[in-house]
Amino acid sequence: MIPQTFKSLSCLMEILNNYAPLIQALVTVILIFFTARLWIATKEMAAATKLLVDENQKRREAARRPRILAKLKPKADAGEFIDIVVNNVGPGAALNVRFQIEGDEADFSKHEVTIKGTSTPISFISQGESEIYHLGTAFFLFGNDSEKPLKPFSVLIEYEDVDRKSYGERITLNVRQFERLEWQGPSVAWRKMRALEKIEKHLKSVSGKRFRS
Repeated sequence: MIPQTFKSLSCLMEILNNYAPLIQALVTVILIFFTARLWIATKEMAAATKLLVDENQKRREAARRPRILAKLKPKADAGEFIDIVVNNVGPGAALNVRFQIEGDEADFSKHEVTIKGTSTPISFISQGESEIYHLGTAFFLFGNDSEKPLKPFSVLIEYEDVDRKSYGERITLNVRQFERLEWQGPSVAWRKMRALEKIEKHLKSVSGKRFRS
């Protein structure tokens, strides 16, 4: 029995020796295959991790990012006065907010636009807060039968977030959006304001003449 067992083992060893190169090649191919699969899986995991990190970073940035926009709006208690409203609609605070009015300077003067050029920087506008600037009076801005309304103009806005990352917006505004509103001419409040301005100018002129005499 034992000699038969040795004989079987001897045959097995002979077979293994004969096919050793093939077996070694097969094992090598299997190792290469699993190594390649492991490398691909590692690479996919690294890509997924990077994507997750990038998405989290974008979410954090979006949660801190301000968004400054501008619009025209009539005053609630005096619709003949049109304002430019600079509003932070983003979730984060805006720092060092600057805006510049760009348009036809001659047209601005013709329609008595009160705000022109570049504003003084606003240090801080928190989420949901607004800054309001008087643009002009509807009586002049909308024009009349012989005068066209104020031409569309642009507001260039630059600002930063709390990490000092800079942003910019360019918004076109047009007073024609209010043409459908009922406008019956200057209100009593507006006439009083203009009358007071004339009285103030007259008093300054009179006091100047007395001082010179």
